[in-house]
Amino acid sequence: MSTQRQTEIAELQLDDNRQSIVNKDYFRAATAEFATEQTDTEIVPAPGVGKRIIVKYLSIRTDGNNGEAWFTTTSESASQIIGKIYVSKFQGVGAQSLSIPYDENTSITFTSTTGTSKVFVVILYVVEDV
Repeated sequence: MSTQRQTEIAELQLDDNRQSIVNKDYFRAATAEFATEQTDTEIVPAPGVGKRIIVKYLSIRTDGNNGEAWFTTTSESASQIIGKIYVSKFQGVGAQSLSIPYDENTSITFTSTTGTSKVFVVILYVVEDV
């Protein structure tokens, strides 16, 4: 392999490593654990005017065996369910490698109808300028 080609490969690898470091520093995490039902509990606050949330990963885990649990985005214009689990069928759901942008100044809330079963939730997200 030529020295020129080795240099090009090394530069590409360096760029990839820099990008990874930037991405790791840029992610934010929101986690919560509940032992009672929740109704529109804010998990990720609205980032403010001129900014929006991009969801990268979400997870809902429970020890229950009935009810439902879900995340919802809430903005001035609308609400949208972004992840839901039917606890009678599954005890966990996770979605990774996401890149879901939401409207400006949108928050993410969590609702569950699982009684006193424990529920643990995780969202990884990025905040960017609109």
